[in-house]
Amino acid sequence: MRQTKNPKDLDAQPVIKAFVAAMLRRESEVWDKKVAEEVNKRARERIEMVEKNFEDQLKREQEQMKKRHKQLLDEVKNFETASGIRISSYTDGEELGKAVALIRKIGVTGTYSLINGIRRNRESFLKETSEIIQDDKVG
Repeated sequence: MRQTKNPKDLDAQPVIKAFVAAMLRRESEVWDKKVAEEVNKRARERIEMVEKNFEDQLKREQEQMKKRHKQLLDEVKNFETASGIRISSYTDGEELGKAVALIRKIGVTGTYSLINGIRRNRESFLKETSEIIQDDKVG
């Protein structure tokens, strides 16, 4: 069992500056702690948000790179199928590049016409040369 005892009566003392300063210091310490906790909380939230946004952006960019890579592989495959040239094993890339540039510059129809013209000129030259040689043999 406990027994309580009444406290002694104290005489009232005037409030002094040191007492008021101590009260204000204590209150300030409490608020400083609350403000620091709030600042840390908001900083953590902001860091988490930035990290999440970064991860989301990184995932989007990875997906775009995968898509572009697949498109490039498809285009290379289409080119290799159409041309009969395997890019990974073709060793005369400079000459191929010049030929493609020429075809693109002249145009596909122009290139075909040019090649046919050269063929006709060659055939005509060979025919005329053969006739001259035959005439020389006969004559």
